[in-house]
Amino acid sequence: MLMFFGCMSLISGFSDGVIPSIQPALMFGFVVSTVITIIGHISGAHLNPSVTVAAVVLGDMSLLDGLMYILSQCIGCTLGFATLRVVTPNDILTFGIPPDRGLCNTIPHHSLSDAQAFAGPYTGASMNPARSLGPAIVNNIWTKLWVSHPPPVSRIRSGSVLGP
Repeated sequence: MLMFFGCMSLISGFSDGVIPSIQPALMFGFVVSTVITIIGHISGAHLNPSVTVAAVVLGDMSLLDGLMYILSQCIGCTLGFATLRVVTPNDILTFGIPPDRGLCNTIPHHSLSDAQAFAGPYTGASMNPARSLGPAIVNNIWTKLWVSHPPPVSRIRSGSVLGP
């Protein structure tokens, strides 16, 4: 749901216009709150591998369960985005998007060095490694994908060990 509806909010081909920045923010927020409401009591609302890593580090979840959650999160994001690609006509899906970027891909701005993108808050707003991985797999665009994976996971891991 997260990738299907969230990334759908980024498609400008439906209106042939510029998407207001509030639109994807609201859609991703609504989808996250809906998923938490629907399945939060079952899975603890783990939509992000970083949250799962924190749960494993804190001992709230076994390593095996954590690995299964992370695998499920990555597969879910990939299938959600792949479903969006299948049901949306390509000319609408790719309207106004450069071929080297791809819809919903998380790519740091080209003016940033790898060190700047890795160390700072410049990872294309991806704080969810699974959310970045799904579009990268489906679009086959791997540009600086590594930048969006270690920072959130390492920050959560160190934050959960050190405490507030």
